[in-house]
Amino acid sequence: MLSLFPTFLAFGLFAPFLIRLTVGLYFLWYGRNVFREGTKSKTLFFFYTGLTYLSSLSILAGVYTQLGGVLLALLSFILYIQHNRDARFFFLGILSLSLLFLGAGFFAFDLPI
Repeated sequence: MLSLFPTFLAFGLFAPFLIRLTVGLYFLWYGRNVFREGTKSKTLFFFYTGLTYLSSLSILAGVYTQLGGVLLALLSFILYIQHNRDARFFFLGILSLSLLFLGAGFFAFDLPI
């Protein structure tokens, strides 16, 4: 079947960039809210927020995007179970996991070798 807009196929690397922005900015926002609330266990709290911040910043910058995507996918599936099967965490997990296969896209430091 013919493509409706065949010239847009030249911008195929723009889609992972948009996914990176969406997932990275959401988890930065979510990590900030969790950091404000706090938790009873200080060690788990700092590990959890540190992992969220480092992974989302690596995805936003495009450095170690695949590793950050896998970590945020695991984190979002854990949050999916903890938050009574909230669908936004499921879809964020799918988007994060898709970065494993799509790569970083435009404006990233990760280059396929």
